[in-house]
Amino acid sequence: MINFNFIEKLIHDGYESIAAKIVKIICPNNLNASEKIAIVLLKGLSKSNFENVQPYLDVLHEFILIEDEHQSLRTLWVIGKQTLTVSTISKTLSAMNAYSL
Repeated sequence: MINFNFIEKLIHDGYESIAAKIVKIICPNNLNASEKIAIVLLKGLSKSNFENVQPYLDVLHEFILIEDEHQSLRTLWVIGKQTLTVSTISKTLSAMNAYSL
């Protein structure tokens, strides 16, 4: 059993390359681990600012590129699904992201 907080600690402390390797080992064909990693990445991204967001983006990039049957779900979880909605202000179509997690 992996402590997923450990992954967040690795990323936060600058060991994103190690975290990315662990993610690439545990997430393929593992929906449960993929979901937990997505939550760790989203929490880390939400706490980040422009100065310390890059390590999370590096791991996120590797996470999304894992090719298996869950790749599209992982992408939806962390990026969201693009939808078109009518803006209430300008009455024009605008793109909005609807996030899954």
